[in-house]
Amino acid sequence: MKKNKTMIAAFALPATILFVLIFVYPVIRTVFMSFFSIQEITDSFSSWVFNGIDNYKALMGNALYRTSWINLLKIFFLGGAITLGVSLLLAAILKSGVKLKGFWQAVIYMPNIISAVAMATMLTLPSLSETSKITPSPSFVFSWSPKSRRPFISTPAALAARSFTPFTSVT
Repeated sequence: MKKNKTMIAAFALPATILFVLIFVYPVIRTVFMSFFSIQEITDSFSSWVFNGIDNYKALMGNALYRTSWINLLKIFFLGGAITLGVSLLLAAILKSGVKLKGFWQAVIYMPNIISAVAMATMLTLPSLSETSKITPSPSFVFSWSPKSRRPFISTPAALAARSFTPFTSVT
């Protein structure tokens, strides 16, 4: 199949422009701003005073900054090593053929499911706050499980429906 380069550009160009505007431009502007003394972020360019690398010298000379980097690296390496070690250990145990393998896999994966279901429930149920003047109307979204033929709350559908559900006023 012959590739249509015009269509590729037509679809890739808007995404590339948005990416540059949303992610790359702020990074470049922030690095540029770091070489100036600026009182407020909204100051016009004419009020900026060029400092060169003096801002970086002051930052590197700050003991609190160095301590924060040391703490960050400790958390990164120690936390990463512990997380990786526990993950590999659990994977090896589950791969070895332990009894109730499916149960243990479910127990390990359960925190991922619980947070999504809790979020969906929180966003779909009416607010119980007495001080709230606006309460979302309840939108329970059900779908069918092909295996059990019983309804269950579909988290993605509930979240999508919640974002489009109009608010009703509580009087």
